[in-house]
Amino acid sequence: MSEILLQTIVEKLTMQEKDIQVIKEHIVHQQKDIAQTEGISTETIQKEYGQKEVDARLELTLLTLSHRLKMNNELLGKPPKKEIIHHHHLRADLIISSSLLLILILTATIAYNKYLQLEVYKKNDLKYRFLKLKANPDVQKVLNNADSLYRKNKEGFKNEIIQREQEKEYKANLYQEAIAKEREAQKIREKIKRIN
Repeated sequence: MSEILLQTIVEKLTMQEKDIQVIKEHIVHQQKDIAQTEGISTETIQKEYGQKEVDARLELTLLTLSHRLKMNNELLGKPPKKEIIHHHHLRADLIISSSLLLILILTATIAYNKYLQLEVYKKNDLKYRFLKLKANPDVQKVLNNADSLYRKNKEGFKNEIIQREQEKEYKANLYQEAIAKEREAQKIREKIKRIN
């Protein structure tokens, strides 16, 4: 950021130096014209030319000099105004690199999550195959029945499992509440025995 600022300042100073150089050149040109006119005596001019021609030339020279003097005064009185415009540049290569890095990170995260999910599926498959091989005939019948139900109606099978899991969880919560209330009742019985 400081390099851009430094470069901008150097450019502005260079432009101002050029403007000052142009003004100095105008002044030098004016001074040469004045020196030339001072070096010519009116008597020499009058001898070479007639009085009217001398007056006309002097008048033209005076007009030219006064015009140049006015221009010099205007240039010196009003220095050129330069507005400093700041440009903030966001480099395209930085944007592209950042975008590619984010895409790479996102892709790697998705691939890793899929890998973990695949590992869980592999473990569950091995457990299921183990149960099919080592289980007694009753367990094998249950597993075959589960396979048949899943093949016939995948959504229904899934919904039934979810419903049974919710029922099991509800029963477990009720059982926990019953145990907690039984403990409370036991504490109250003990208090009653102490009072008697």
